[in-house]
Amino acid sequence: MRKKLFTLCLGLFMLLSANPAVVKAEDNRIPADDKNAAAGGGSSVEVTLKPVNYTLVIPSELKFTDAHWEKGRTYTKDFQIYVTGMEQEAIEQGYRVQVFVSGDNNNGEYGLRNKSGGEDLAYTIEKEGGIEIPAHKRFATFQQNDRPQKGRVILSAPDSLDKIGKYEGRLIFSGELIPPSEP
Repeated sequence: MRKKLFTLCLGLFMLLSANPAVVKAEDNRIPADDKNAAAGGGSSVEVTLKPVNYTLVIPSELKFTDAHWEKGRTYTKDFQIYVTGMEQEAIEQGYRVQVFVSGDNNNGEYGLRNKSGGEDLAYTIEKEGGIEIPAHKRFATFQQNDRPQKGRVILSAPDSLDKIGKYEGRLIFSGELIPPSEP
């Protein structure tokens, strides 16, 4: 009987002294204390929002060759513009660049000033395909890099010899970045 009692006591002792094994899945929690960034129950949150960069490439000058005046004659000068340097990620997200065009004449209209002080000489802008683009309107939308859009400056000779001379002006292009969420 002693053996049975001893065995029973030994079994009871082992049962009471055993620590149960607890398996805990790692959950990436950091205990909050005075020695780490999570002290006070907070976590550092950080983001860097960067701009979408691009370069609008336009001609530095559009110079017609010197020509003799001829009543009713039309003069044209072709040009092209394009966008470069936009990151592939921005393109894939759907960013676009819209380009508007205007002149530096009255209220941004297309016109060349007579260097002799005479009347201005109006001109028009056409996009590839013969589409006339009024001043202050969209000339092109770029959704990729290096896809040139072609255009043309068209002007007609003055109607009389009194208006011949040197004419100058500026064609102004402005780009606007359009996020993917806007139409």
